[in-house]
Amino acid sequence: MRPIHPNRRRGEKTRDAWLIRRHLQSRYRLDSVPWLRTMIKTVLKATHLYRMGVRNAQKVRVVRQTFSIPGLPANFHDFRILFISDLHIEGVPDLVHHILALLADLTYDICILGGDYRFRVRGNEDYSNKLLADLIPELLCKSSVYGILGNHDTWDTGVFLESLGVTMLTNEHLLLHRDADALAVVMLEDAHYFDAADFDLAEKDLESNVCKLLISHSPELFEQAAKRGYKLYLAGHTHGGQICLPGEIPLLTNAAVPGNMVAGKWQWQEMYGYTSRGAGSGIVPVRFFSQPEVVLITLK
Repeated sequence: MRPIHPNRRRGEKTRDAWLIRRHLQSRYRLDSVPWLRTMIKTVLKATHLYRMGVRNAQKVRVVRQTFSIPGLPANFHDFRILFISDLHIEGVPDLVHHILALLADLTYDICILGGDYRFRVRGNEDYSNKLLADLIPELLCKSSVYGILGNHDTWDTGVFLESLGVTMLTNEHLLLHRDADALAVVMLEDAHYFDAADFDLAEKDLESNVCKLLISHSPELFEQAAKRGYKLYLAGHTHGGQICLPGEIPLLTNAAVPGNMVAGKWQWQEMYGYTSRGAGSGIVPVRFFSQPEVVLITLK
């Protein structure tokens, strides 16, 4: 990882002051205010829906998506990326078991982790780290694993993941080679809460004609990414709404993006995108009409 971004350092040290400065109180409230979590749990339990919601949150699925990328180098035809975002790993009971069972028969070239590894934004990380230590070695048995940080994570989370063997990239790029062909995977720091994403730094020394894919925790950078010529943008953060009305209509999205970018496949100008619904769940460990997922992406 690069040295910690100044905005992340300030945000981690003075969360409340950082929120006021960036006018993010409403977004923050969704993630971490105890009374909101308590209120949602109370309502769901009173209506006898809580246990159903927890069972729904455990039903992680594999979503397979294929993207035809203009200008993709020929040697990267059929290149497969396993994208896992928003684990919130200690939030959903037995999540690690469910994910590993799904991945047992999958084959892919690289695995990319899209941030938000822990359930809460504050407090001790020992339990989430223990669960990550159960998951990551199993992922590394199948491919290299690369990761970014999300708005729930601390810098120490990234340091711990690197100690497990994950290559963490924070405003950096990964240049993949197959024979004479190259593919750039640009991986940004969190833009939603910490305002720490830096395109210029991440693209430093990157040739202008290389085919570029973008990994960012939130889809909120879609306009900048399209202007910079990215072919594919992978994100998470929204959980697809997590608690939705029938028809996957989200009540809350926690991201300033068009409605079609909240979940699944989308396109903005010449750039394709995919917003993962996430493997885990935030605020409370329940899901309604938004099934958790890991995404297997094939490039054509």
